[in-house]
Amino acid sequence: MKDKSGSESNCWIALFLIPVLLLQAGCVVGVVDGGISVSGQVYEWVNPPANIKTEIYVDNSPVQDGKLVTLEGAKLVLFHGGDYSWQRIDETTIWKHETASKKNGSFSLGGVTSPSRFHAAMRVSKDGFLPAEKVFLHDKLWHTAVVIMVRNTDQTP
Repeated sequence: MKDKSGSESNCWIALFLIPVLLLQAGCVVGVVDGGISVSGQVYEWVNPPANIKTEIYVDNSPVQDGKLVTLEGAKLVLFHGGDYSWQRIDETTIWKHETASKKNGSFSLGGVTSPSRFHAAMRVSKDGFLPAEKVFLHDKLWHTAVVIMVRNTDQTP
């Protein structure tokens, strides 16, 4: 195509570049990953009432009237919990991140995930304590968690 001056028009360039640029923009948007971060504290509930279990509170505050002390060395595992499934999570899942609580009970977990809402899961365990699992809706980047662990008083081997 020639413009009024008789030279080749930039129309071909524009017709070629526009679809290429749109394709590239779609690819960039399509491969953008999301993220998840959970940070918080692990406590031991000293002298809890009978039949109390270890609990994980994500994005809400625990209500209890007992004495809490920070707990070091609790193993925390965070992983993709399955798209909108409340079933128990298989730890062999592809994505998971784990850490242990520090001396002051603090922890931070996180990583790259899919860029959408999904159910994430967090597990906590420590020798001599009851384990717990919490499945929660991952709908924002930053989550806070409070873990209150209870000693395992079951005398069964």
